[in-house]
Amino acid sequence: MRPLIWLRRVPVLGTLVWLANCYVYGGDPRAATELAPIRLWFKAFFWNLVASVFLVILTLPDLSMSLWQHFLTGAPIMQKLTGGGASPGTTVISIFPSTLGLGIGIYALLFALDTSFIRQMHRKLEQARKDGKRKHGSVLILNSDIAFPLSVLVVVLAVGVLSQAYPNTLWMQVVSWLGFWYALVLVLEIIALLFSLIDNSILEKADDTASKNIEEHSSQGTSPPEA
Repeated sequence: MRPLIWLRRVPVLGTLVWLANCYVYGGDPRAATELAPIRLWFKAFFWNLVASVFLVILTLPDLSMSLWQHFLTGAPIMQKLTGGGASPGTTVISIFPSTLGLGIGIYALLFALDTSFIRQMHRKLEQARKDGKRKHGSVLILNSDIAFPLSVLVVVLAVGVLSQAYPNTLWMQVVSWLGFWYALVLVLEIIALLFSLIDNSILEKADDTASKNIEEHSSQGTSPPEA
């Protein structure tokens, strides 16, 4: 049995792995039955995680200095966060429920995308695969690129609740901040995806309008007005 098929049978974890695999594979149909290559996982997660770790360092300067001194002099690492950095759970719980609700609303709007736009995108992706410009992916990328970030928001929200339950556990607080920033990075990806979709939709409608004007003027035997 393939590892992914076995993992998908595990409650919660299997769903998360499946969604992550679809995200990494760019919506490729193979994502339902086989794990994406390691290089695709690296490409999908590495830089986002690097950015998230950097933001955690900026958020927790005291812990960063404590770790630095530990590696240089062997001084003990601080055992408890202080200041604003000590309450990541509060930040997560206050922000992410509304963000998750907004994301689900945006996700539902995918059903309202024009059929011609979906077909055009599908043809372009398939042609890119035939030409060798893409080795994986499909129009289902629209689905996976929103579903996975939303699942991360759910997980980070759960971690935020746990960090509230264990306020004195250092690693839980750090994980909460890491999840917080990583989720925001993914929200930025969703915004970029929506921007691209709206851009293409507007251009397609503009082209359709121009084509209709040309056809109307051709049937009337007149020239279309110049821009």
